[in-house]
Amino acid sequence: MNFKLDRHTEIKNPPKWLLKLFKWICPESIEEGLLGDLLEQFADQTKQYGERRAKIQFVWNIIRLIHPYILFKNKWVVNFLNMGLLKNHLLVAMRSMMKYKFYSFVNVLGLAAAIALVFLVSVFVQNQWSFDQFHNKKEKIFRLSSRKVDPVSGVKIKEDAITSIPLAPALKAEVTQIKDYTRLASTNVILMKDQTPFRESLTFVDQQFLEIFDFPMLSGSRSSALRERNAIVLTQDMAQKYFGYDDPMGKYIEVIIKDSTQTMQVTGIVDSKADQSSITFDLLVPLMMYQVDVSESIFNTFGVGVLESFVLLEEPNSLNDLSQLMSEVVQKYTPPSHTKMEIGLHSLSSMYFETEITGNTAFINPQKIWILVAIATLVLIVATINFITLSTGHALVRLKEVGLRKTLGAFNGQLRRQFVAEAFFVSLIACFVGVGIAFVMLPLFNNVLDANLSFDLTWDSLQVLFIVCILIAVVAGSLQGIALIQTKAQQALRGKASGSLRAGWLSRILIIIQFSLSTLLIMGTLVINAQMEYVQNKELGYDKERLLGLSMGGSEDRDANHRFFNKYKNMLSQEPQIQGVSAAMNPLKEKNWTKFRFMQSNEEEENIFFNLVTPEYVKSMGIEIVEGKDFRNDEPRDSKSILVNEALVRHFGFEDPLNAQIPGKDFDTPHRIVGVMKDFHFSTLHEKIEPLIIAVNLQAIRSGISGVTAYVWPPDIYQILVKVGPGDLEPVIEKMEEAWGNMETNEPFQCEFANEILARRYQEEQRYEKITTAASVFAILIAWMGLLGVTRLTVQKRTKEIGIRRVLGSTELSMISLLTRPFINLVLVSLILAAPMAWFVASEWLQSFTYRIDLRALEFVIAGGVVLLLTLLSVGFQAYRASLTSPVETIRCE
Repeated sequence: MNFKLDRHTEIKNPPKWLLKLFKWICPESIEEGLLGDLLEQFADQTKQYGERRAKIQFVWNIIRLIHPYILFKNKWVVNFLNMGLLKNHLLVAMRSMMKYKFYSFVNVLGLAAAIALVFLVSVFVQNQWSFDQFHNKKEKIFRLSSRKVDPVSGVKIKEDAITSIPLAPALKAEVTQIKDYTRLASTNVILMKDQTPFRESLTFVDQQFLEIFDFPMLSGSRSSALRERNAIVLTQDMAQKYFGYDDPMGKYIEVIIKDSTQTMQVTGIVDSKADQSSITFDLLVPLMMYQVDVSESIFNTFGVGVLESFVLLEEPNSLNDLSQLMSEVVQKYTPPSHTKMEIGLHSLSSMYFETEITGNTAFINPQKIWILVAIATLVLIVATINFITLSTGHALVRLKEVGLRKTLGAFNGQLRRQFVAEAFFVSLIACFVGVGIAFVMLPLFNNVLDANLSFDLTWDSLQVLFIVCILIAVVAGSLQGIALIQTKAQQALRGKASGSLRAGWLSRILIIIQFSLSTLLIMGTLVINAQMEYVQNKELGYDKERLLGLSMGGSEDRDANHRFFNKYKNMLSQEPQIQGVSAAMNPLKEKNWTKFRFMQSNEEEENIFFNLVTPEYVKSMGIEIVEGKDFRNDEPRDSKSILVNEALVRHFGFEDPLNAQIPGKDFDTPHRIVGVMKDFHFSTLHEKIEPLIIAVNLQAIRSGISGVTAYVWPPDIYQILVKVGPGDLEPVIEKMEEAWGNMETNEPFQCEFANEILARRYQEEQRYEKITTAASVFAILIAWMGLLGVTRLTVQKRTKEIGIRRVLGSTELSMISLLTRPFINLVLVSLILAAPMAWFVASEWLQSFTYRIDLRALEFVIAGGVVLLLTLLSVGFQAYRASLTSPVETIRCE
């Protein structure tokens, strides 16, 4: 109510929120008198200084009431929740759902599908963020990295987590802040069970590994399990595989490393926490056993990186200073160079999300996690908009109810709370249904993500779901309340809307946003599918079809390895369908090939990839020679001949590569470039093709090598490649296995197709392709369901108009056009808005591929066509049904 100072001046009361604040603070015993004084003062100041200054003074006067004498007289009873009113809200919501079953079904199903996706994504994200968090000393454990820096500019040239073997002990001896250290290296070995060979991954670690890391010990002692040279610690799976239900402790197992058979004693069983650890292993043995796998020179040199090193610090303080101190120590052990060697420290707690500085431990690009979160959020937004659109569209039915409540004295705030409570009730039901859908869909979700998530309603998961329900309720209920409350009581009682509800602009904007997001997901999915198809079908520079690879293990006797290969090759040469047999050092599945460093005369380094092969390699791989010639089939083992790729020729600017030498100041013997290979992809399409040398004899270039980064070492042949001609593959594989059985080897026969090996390189992209496809289907179906509901509401509201138009002679086609045209226009607007957003997002994603498709309009036209077709089907069907209804029926219905 307003009050008057005189007959000419009318003063408004202070804002209601200020009066509410005053009544909440002020005790009832002094409220009436004090409020009168404050209102009189407010009126005087309004007349004298203006309303704005009067409000500021009124606020100040209320703040002055916060005084112990006044506060302690207040009873401080706050009514947060009126149970009677809440019960009424829920009862109204339940009756509304039962009365309008179709709209309730669409709302609940759409929200439930979105909530199911949000729940599954939240479980996955929690799982990913939990990696390496079970280690008690995780904040004090750091992985070392070797960093090469230009000493003049300070610019980082290269950094990786593969370090030399003596690095960690040297740092421990001279840096007092290092409490302990451990190193990890791995190789493939053969384990014998009942005279049957099994190929396994063996991890070499220092004795203190189990003391630094907190992998749960199921049997054995942390401090002594890896003390003895022949000790071996098994994971639960390995213990079950090799010993069944017997107790493996103290028992012996044979491990074949290279051609050396080691008898190991089981001294411990450990839980590897494979689903929560970036450090993965199956079998642990002392690092001293690594000397069986690598030479003594590598064990003692700082110039060759072959393993990962971890340090346990006393206190993780001043990491930059500590890194500088470690770098100074390392520089004492490395020869002078134009590059400066530095040591980096990377926390274990964040190592799983490190994508630039990687080693052999597992990692994930955090961007992919955020992509998942973004996709789930988009689907949830689409479902929420769907809910709001249907609710506001259906609000006309409740206009009289709102008008009656206003007439009976309901405040706008009370009406808003009612709509929020009803929206919360619907979203809560959808939440329960969504959790059920998530439970059913979890196995499929695990399969898509190649994860092992379990259905566990943790407190964190429940918090996420509750927050989602609250957000949906607040947003949907508030917008619905705004649309209804702005209609005056008199108009509402007559069933006439006003403002945005009448104009319908809110519903139109929401439909545009909803279909823009759905179209964005569809366009993104089509681009990802096109890139994945490009990856699978791109010419790689060699013939991957009908190319089989099998591991031949390895022996320290290189002559024995070559005799083994030649014998197997001769046995296979009797099979007419086999077109070629070769062997190589770096297998196809290894995307990080061996890289050599060549010191130049200007003290700069050149890093060049290398592969040691047999003479038949280029021919059996189908690699084209663009200049010169291939190795001869009878190329001698001591040959000085090498092949290079076009990238190397371009890199060094060779005009006559056949008469050139690989630059390097340390070369003391010449080599011969006999041929130039056409560039082929030996890594993924994410990386550009780098310079490459192929040789049948390492000695051809060995004198020029100043350093090495090796994922496969020592240099020898480890994988046999078999090229099979047209015809049935199964008999050929049987012949290969039969020939393998006649060889003297403990290596099991395991062959893989090259195209399957290469496909595994893009598993992450393929997973996210499936996820975006599923999310797009979710989003468009939810949007389509919402459009179906809105169309049905539109038809119901225009029933009388339809009947009159039919009486006046309108045809079914004109009626369908009348009802569908507005929705088609909205969808067209959404397509126009979605296209540039999708183009930008797709361009950014494609930047991660060096070799990628060019964005075409085709994907965007297909996405737009799908959305338009679904719109025409849903709207057109409703319009067609309405046009067939008898005009007499439609006119009478209102």
